[in-house]
Amino acid sequence: MERAEPDAQGQAALTTLSTDSVFTGYFSAETTRVVIKAAPRKVAYGEAVRVTGAVDSANDVTVEIYRRYAGSHAEVKVATTTAVAEEGAAVFQAVVPDVRKNATLRARTTPTDGSLPGAASTSVRVSPRIWLSGTARLVVHVRPGDADGKALLQRRRGGAWVDFRTVKIVDGEGFTSLPKGTHVLRARFSGSPLCTAGTSRAFTIRVP
Repeated sequence: MERAEPDAQGQAALTTLSTDSVFTGYFSAETTRVVIKAAPRKVAYGEAVRVTGAVDSANDVTVEIYRRYAGSHAEVKVATTTAVAEEGAAVFQAVVPDVRKNATLRARTTPTDGSLPGAASTSVRVSPRIWLSGTARLVVHVRPGDADGKALLQRRRGGAWVDFRTVKIVDGEGFTSLPKGTHVLRARFSGSPLCTAGTSRAFTIRVP
């Protein structure tokens, strides 16, 4: 089904909506207004996000929450909740668990009060999980596991962190060799379209 609505400049824009109904003549209806917010807007890898929002409806409305990760066109339904009518608007909340990449979260409603289904979206950023392992052959691990970028390896000297070398990260891992001795290291990941920048905890390595 197609309908015209004004865009930001006041010009008519043609919008296509999916519907289970069949129309044999002219049909006109407004799209249900939806608002959604996420808290927090930035989470650690694998943490949950709580979404809250409102639907412009005087009745209770079913709301479905979808998640689309950065770099993907697929939307996955992660929660179904009910927006409960309160003083002229219906409010809802839901929890999106285990968020592992930068994501767009979208709330979609069923038709309400003679209006067409509505939708609204918000974005969430994810800080990566980073850690080091190994000895003479050091491994820098980054999650999400398909993140690419660079990790700046830093070594602790005299109470300060000093840049040591840069490690290329491909599919969540990077490798480098270390000389003999005891090293206190950390890795600072540059970030990628899938996640923000981040820093690992300090890691003490003894190379015999």
